[in-house]
Amino acid sequence: MSRVYKPRTTCPAKYDPLWTRKESGGKSPCIKGKPAAWTGSVLSNCVGYCYGRVAELNNGNMLRIGHPSTIAYPLDAQNWFTARDGLERGSVPKLGAVACWKRRDLRSGHVAMVEKVNADGSWMSSESSYLGIAFRNKTYNKNSYKWNYIFQGFIYPPYVNEYVEAEELAVGDKVVITGPYCANSLGIGKKYSAAVGWTRQILQIYPGRPYPYRVGYGSATIGFFKKESLEKKE
Repeated sequence: MSRVYKPRTTCPAKYDPLWTRKESGGKSPCIKGKPAAWTGSVLSNCVGYCYGRVAELNNGNMLRIGHPSTIAYPLDAQNWFTARDGLERGSVPKLGAVACWKRRDLRSGHVAMVEKVNADGSWMSSESSYLGIAFRNKTYNKNSYKWNYIFQGFIYPPYVNEYVEAEELAVGDKVVITGPYCANSLGIGKKYSAAVGWTRQILQIYPGRPYPYRVGYGSATIGFFKKESLEKKE
């Protein structure tokens, strides 16, 4: 059965066990992030982030990815693509796959999650970086990270064939609000929404806006949302 893919566009919640080390009461075998997003966090670190996101997409269960057969923790990102973890590799971006790069100078590489695949073959990532940031989204293609990096390909966890993109939304569709953020009633700025879990209706669509979907009931607007914060209700 297919599952609708929900791109991650926000940093994991503080103390989420998928991104917290086992030594601190979490589930992750990865090293401590730097700077640590919270006590025991594996963020900021690309390996720690991807390991947790793969588990999140795998029904909350940790999956051995980026491991050689002889150790219980994942390798440095430089070696994820060549690790003998039994998972399929390829050159095509798929929802929930892990994109891998190695460095020409053989230092630490980089891994990132594929959250959205675009018509031109590029993809939107979610990722983290050691000595950098805990979370961000970025758009890549196969030539990205060109300076001192070599793109290797994608790792496909078993779930990649289960996920499909959300259906296109249209004016009049009933939607469940799943994302916590929206723009205000004028389509400006960003604010926290108290409407998560509510069922409302798409009143208007503004292509090109960061938050293009005007959602409400009757003629009353409760906010402007991104597509990934809305789930079509059958």
